[in-house]
Amino acid sequence: MAKTRPRVYIDSCCFIDVAKGRAAMSLEGGRDRHLPFVESLLTAALNDEIEVWASTLVIAECLHVEKGGTSVPDGVRQLFIRLLEAGHPVKLQSVDIFVAEKARSLLWDHGIRCGGAADSIHVATAIELGCEEFLSTNAKRGPLNADAATKLSDAFGLRVIEAPQTQVLPPKYHLPLIDVPGTS
Repeated sequence: MAKTRPRVYIDSCCFIDVAKGRAAMSLEGGRDRHLPFVESLLTAALNDEIEVWASTLVIAECLHVEKGGTSVPDGVRQLFIRLLEAGHPVKLQSVDIFVAEKARSLLWDHGIRCGGAADSIHVATAIELGCEEFLSTNAKRGPLNADAATKLSDAFGLRVIEAPQTQVLPPKYHLPLIDVPGTS
């Protein structure tokens, strides 16, 4: 697959946060500061200035916006469908044997613990696609934990970051200067 534009991989937690933001729900831990950056990246992808990628696994992970929720408002369902099933703005990559083996190899061969199996699939997909950045909010056990992020950068050149730290957003989409930790 020829790479012509910057590529960013967006983890499912970011799409869930976008849905929460659109549904005017509160986001814990200051995650609301990520939304303008994710939305700007999605707009840039709609305009074919960058590529936003995710694994087809996000379709199964973006089920609801509340922990343990079983009732999903129609607007949230439609947002997930528009973002994740049309191939634009988010391009989807299927999980195949090569991605699954690469996910396993992250721990077995590189000693990189990205979180659980799903997190490893997401990271392996980003590496397989040649993404420059991997956006997530999963810092506790996921790929944003300092050890994994450092090792992924060193071994694969993949920057595992929070959305406000993106470096692939074209200048015309830059937000007004605000104080966002980790972006200076």
